[in-house]
Amino acid sequence: MKKQIAVLMAAATAVTTVAPVIASADVNEHKDAAISTVVDKAKKALAERYTDKKVDGLGNSYANDVDEVLNSRYIVLVNKAGQGFKAVNASIYQGRKFSFMYDGATISETTNNWYVVDSAVKLAKLLEADPTAKVAIYDKGSDKGAAFKTTTKKHYVAKEAGKDEKTQASLEKLITDLVNLAKANSADTKPTFVQRVKVGDKVLVEDKVKTTAVAPADYDTVELKLASGENLTFKVSSTVVDLEKPMTKDGQLITGNNNAQNVLDTVAKFDEVANEDNKSVNVDIPSGDVDVYLVSDAEKATIKLENVFTKEGGYTEKGADFVNNLINFNKLANDNDKARFNFGGYNYETTKKKVQDAVKAGKIAKTADGFELTLGVINVEDVNDKGQTKNIQFVIKGKTQADLNTVLVDLGKSIDVVAGHFTKLSGVNRYATAIEVSKDQFEKGTADTVVIVGGMAKFDGLSAAPLAASQNAPMLLASPKTGLSQDTLDEIGRVTKNLSKKTVYIVGGENSVPASVEKQLKDKFDVVVVRLAGLDRTATSLEVAKRLKYNGHNGTTAFFVGANGAADAMSVSAVAAKKDAGNKVSPILVMKKDGFDRSTRELINGLNVNTAYIVGGSDSVSSAGYKAVKSVPGIATLSRLSGDDRYATNVEVVNEFYLHDGNGKPAAEGAIFASGANQYLVDAQTSGAYAAFKKAPIVLAGSKMTADQASLFKKNAVLDGKKAVVQVGGVVAADFMKAVVEKLGL
Repeated sequence: MKKQIAVLMAAATAVTTVAPVIASADVNEHKDAAISTVVDKAKKALAERYTDKKVDGLGNSYANDVDEVLNSRYIVLVNKAGQGFKAVNASIYQGRKFSFMYDGATISETTNNWYVVDSAVKLAKLLEADPTAKVAIYDKGSDKGAAFKTTTKKHYVAKEAGKDEKTQASLEKLITDLVNLAKANSADTKPTFVQRVKVGDKVLVEDKVKTTAVAPADYDTVELKLASGENLTFKVSSTVVDLEKPMTKDGQLITGNNNAQNVLDTVAKFDEVANEDNKSVNVDIPSGDVDVYLVSDAEKATIKLENVFTKEGGYTEKGADFVNNLINFNKLANDNDKARFNFGGYNYETTKKKVQDAVKAGKIAKTADGFELTLGVINVEDVNDKGQTKNIQFVIKGKTQADLNTVLVDLGKSIDVVAGHFTKLSGVNRYATAIEVSKDQFEKGTADTVVIVGGMAKFDGLSAAPLAASQNAPMLLASPKTGLSQDTLDEIGRVTKNLSKKTVYIVGGENSVPASVEKQLKDKFDVVVVRLAGLDRTATSLEVAKRLKYNGHNGTTAFFVGANGAADAMSVSAVAAKKDAGNKVSPILVMKKDGFDRSTRELINGLNVNTAYIVGGSDSVSSAGYKAVKSVPGIATLSRLSGDDRYATNVEVVNEFYLHDGNGKPAAEGAIFASGANQYLVDAQTSGAYAAFKKAPIVLAGSKMTADQASLFKKNAVLDGKKAVVQVGGVVAADFMKAVVEKLGL
C-alpha cells in the first residue's frame, strides 16, 4: 500500500492551482429574519465567552483580562449607525485582524461602514427604528471554550511558502497530493481510495479528476470523500495527516502492497503527523461561519415540531389544521387570488403567491438543541381590522430534521394532510419517495444490492418487485433524461456496503433507464450491471422472470396481468414479492389482452410454474387470454381475481392472500396505502418489496373509501385492528386516509 502511494505521487502531474488565500469563513445569508430572531441570536453570541479571559479569539493573548465583548467567541456587527455603536475601525477590534467577504466587499478591522454591537438591548432599539438593517455574526472559533489548542501534532496552514517545516504542512500541498492520488497515471484511471475532492465550492475530483478543474483562490476547507464512504474535512489549524499511512475505521494501519479495490475500500482515515521532536505548540482555533441576517419587521411565530408532526405519531389535529391552512393556498387558481387562514386566534388574508414564496424560501437549519424550519415572511391583512397589515414568519423547531423536511414537502403540495398515528413516506417527487421507502426498509449497509427502474415506467417497477425482494435490495428510480440523481446515488451508497464487483440490476430498456445510468453505477460503485429488458413491457417482465429462475429464486406460482393493468400489478406486487423459506418469490408476467404466441408459452412453461393467477377482469385479460394461460402445460391450477374496477380487484387480492395465515388468523400485520390513480401509480411502484417486508397488503386509494374497502376493517376481517399503517407518496386522498384513521382509531 505505502509503496503504491509513493509511486502514484511520483508519477502523477501536479494539479493546477491558484495560490490560495484562505477565507476566514463561509458566509450564510438569512433573508427576512424577524427582529426578535436576530436580537436573540446576537444576545446568545455576545454571552458566549472564552474560558480564558485574556484572549480575543483572533490569535492574541494579553497580560490582563480583556473587555467582555472582545472576549466573546463572536463578533456581532450591524451596517447601520446608532445607539453609540462604533465603526469597526474605531472600535475595540481596531488593529485585531479578521476578515470575511460579503456582497462583493471585504469586511475587516479596517471597515468604517459596519459597527460593532456591544449590547443586544441596544441592537433591538436600533432595529426597531430601522428594520432595513443587516446584522452579521462572525464566529471566531472555539474548541470547548478555548481559543487555542496545545498540540504536539503538526497543523495545516494555508500556503506552502513560509510554513514551519517542523510543525506545519500546507493545505495547498494536500490538495495536490489528493488530486494526484485520484489521477494516478492517467485521467481515465479509476481512483484509489480518493473518491471526491472538494476545495471551497469547487469539485476537483468526482470519481475521476476533472482535468480543467482549478482550486479557487478563496476557500477555507478541503473536503475528502473516501471510497469507503467516509468524509474528512481539513482546515487551517486542523491536524496534518499522513496520506501514506491509511487506516481502517477502527484505527488499524493498512500496510503491504495489496492494492485490490476491496482493500482500498476499507480506508477510513489516516495516521496523524507529529511535530519534529514532539514539540508542543499553541495553535489558534480556526474561525467558523459568518451568518448575515437581512432584518424584516416580521412577527416571529414559533411552533414546536412535536405539536405538528412526528414520523412515529403522524400529524396532530392542530398540526394538520396549521399545515392544511397553508396548503389551501396551493389550490387557488391564480397567483393573486386570496384566501384566509387562522393562527393564534386571529384571522388573516393573503395571496397564493405570498404563501407559496414563503414556503419556497423555507430552510432547515441546525441549532444548538436540534433543528428549525424557517419559512419566508408572509405579508398578511388582519381580517378583523381592515387595512392593517403585518409580516408573519413561521418557525418550527424540533429534534428531527427528517420530520421537518416532511412538513416542508407537504406544504408544497395541494393535497391535505391527515391527523393520525400512521407513517407517511413521501418526497418532493417520485424519485425522492423511492428514497424514503428505501430508508424506512433498510438500515445503513444492510442491502445486498439495488434494483433500478425508470421513473416514468409503470410496469417495469411492478414486475421488478419480486426481483428486488429476492435480492434483498431497494428499488430506486432513474430519470429517463438525467439518470440517477445525486440523492439517489447517495442512497445507494448508504444502503449498501462495498458493492464492488457485485451485480446491480436495471429493469427496463434505454428509453426508460438511459445508458448513462450504467456508467454512473460502474464509475461510482465498480459494479457489474445486468439490464433486464425486452422490446416491450411484456418481454421485459419475461426477462425478469427468467432472471429469477437463473438465480434460483422463482417459486411455483406466477401472476399474470394485462398490458394495461398497472393497477392490478400494483395490487399483487406485494404478494409476488413475498419470500418463502427458500427465498423464492413469484414472477409477475405482463401479457397482451388476448394471450401470447407459442414461443412465449414455451418460455413460461420453462419457469416451472404450476399455480397461476390472472389479476384483473376481461377488459384486461380476455377469455382468450385466460385460455392461453391455461394452455401452458405445467400450470395445473388457474384462478382469476377481479372486481368491477381496480379498487374492487384490489380488495379481492387482499382477501385472497391476507385473510388467513394458515392458523385461522389474518396474515396481514399492517397495511400500505398508495394512490390508485393512473398518474400516481409510478409514485408508489417501489412499494411492492417494501410491503412484502412489512407483511402488509398494498391497498389502492381512490378519492374516497369504497364499501368493499371499508369491509376490510370489519371485525375479524383482514385489517381489523392492524394499526401499522404506512402511506406511500404524498398524493393519497385526504378523505381516504381520514377514513382509515377513523376505522382503526389511529
